[in-house]
Amino acid sequence: MLPLCPVPMQNEASRAMYNFAQALSAGYVKLIDWKSIENANMATVEFKTQLLESAVACGTLTKTADGMYKTVKGNVIDATHGFNDSLQDQWMTTEALVGTLRNYADETTEIGAKAFAAAQDVKTFYPVNGYPEGSRRLRMGKYMGNSVW
Repeated sequence: MLPLCPVPMQNEASRAMYNFAQALSAGYVKLIDWKSIENANMATVEFKTQLLESAVACGTLTKTADGMYKTVKGNVIDATHGFNDSLQDQWMTTEALVGTLRNYADETTEIGAKAFAAAQDVKTFYPVNGYPEGSRRLRMGKYMGNSVW
């Protein structure tokens, strides 16, 4: 998961993973745990969809004919509608969460291949941030057409 999030957000991601670890011991993910994932900008539609599909595989959700998902309490949700509120139905179990994370770690799955590719294609801002301050200002001044001194 971490390679798919922006580098500055990795502290937030570490905090989110800590909260997920706490949720694992509880048996399911609560809204407060999920909020840490949102705060780390990791709560993408893709990630939510993966979680929903894992929950279907675990039997804590059912998929309806129109592509929505139904909780055991009858709430109808998808990755963009009712997701957060539905967590009170305790459908995102440890099994569903671990299944999703396992898929991200497995290069043979579609999402795992995408995560692996993202990890291999890490870009840095070294040309902008990796040089001494004076030379960076000089280069930026040249690009911007400004005198920097």
